[in-house]
Amino acid sequence: LRHTADPDGKLYCTGLFLQLLAELAECSRQPSLLQADGSYRHVRKAKEYIFAHLHEPIRQQEIAAQLGITPEHLCAVFRRCEGIPMMTFINRIKLERIHTLIHREKLPLYRAAELFGYSDPNYVSRLYRKLFGKKQQRYFLPSL
Repeated sequence: LRHTADPDGKLYCTGLFLQLLAELAECSRQPSLLQADGSYRHVRKAKEYIFAHLHEPIRQQEIAAQLGITPEHLCAVFRRCEGIPMMTFINRIKLERIHTLIHREKLPLYRAAELFGYSDPNYVSRLYRKLFGKKQQRYFLPSL
């Protein structure tokens, strides 16, 4: 699409420039993101890991090990930069995707939850209710 819509690549460069400006604006609103200890880099790398492994169970220890830092340090910098605990962030992202699957694909909650690495449908139901403020209709397998 880039080659046909904009053969010179000007729109592509403009988009990159606007993205850079948005990131700089975010950093100016949150000066703690530009800390010398690499906190922002750790959070960015943690988010990359989270999105790459969204369909699996994700543990803080695994992410911290990938980054070469302690889980405690990771949790502290994530909360400082994002304003919420890392597990809350992970659950929120997964639950938003589950919510989409339930409504678009008409999947039952327990099936959609399995696709994102959750093994306990009751736990997911509680999280879902907490985030969306309503109880998701349960679907049971028919007895044979």
